[in-house]
Amino acid sequence: MSQKFVSNLSNYLLIACHAAGLFGFIFLGSWFWNLTWFNLLLCTCIVLLFSKQSIEKILLPFFLAFSIGFIIEVIGVHTHFPFGHYKYGSAFGLKVLSVPIMIGVNWALLNYCSIQIVKKIGVKSIWLSIILSGLMMTGIDFLIEQICMHYNFWFFNPGKAGIMNYIAWFFTSCLISIFTFKNFSNHTNTMAVKLLIYQLLFFILLNLYHILR
Repeated sequence: MSQKFVSNLSNYLLIACHAAGLFGFIFLGSWFWNLTWFNLLLCTCIVLLFSKQSIEKILLPFFLAFSIGFIIEVIGVHTHFPFGHYKYGSAFGLKVLSVPIMIGVNWALLNYCSIQIVKKIGVKSIWLSIILSGLMMTGIDFLIEQICMHYNFWFFNPGKAGIMNYIAWFFTSCLISIFTFKNFSNHTNTMAVKLLIYQLLFFILLNLYHILR
């Protein structure tokens, strides 16, 4: 199979995952929501396979991003700082210390994809790139926070996330980018850019569904 064929097939698979996810989230109920971890894992594998980096070079910074995100989430769940008072539902699968392992993967994947978009834009300043990456990740989180309780993602007490959650998300995102930017920005991965665009559209449409229904 040609590289172009594999790339097109992977792109269509990402589109299919998000289209099926949108249908399933709206019409199929909790058994489908609880497969969120599998969708995230599949998308992560597809994106990393197109990193154009050796697996050793991409996995180390990815694991670093995973570790920072996961550790801060463990602290957050058990101390209610810095994100607020919240707990995780069942959608992201296996938990360690009350935090799903896939949440660490989600931090790393969003960080990788946002840095790839910053690279695509052509921002020259490293610090501005880190800030833009943090803003993009926080923007995605804002969209997810509005509907997370409907799909067993996580639950804030009381109600929805407060302003401190978004401030913490921004600074955590920037912190991760400080450690990963050099490795994540030294190559081009168009599949990562496409994934973040598909996720953005996915959560915008889910939010519109809940606003209009």
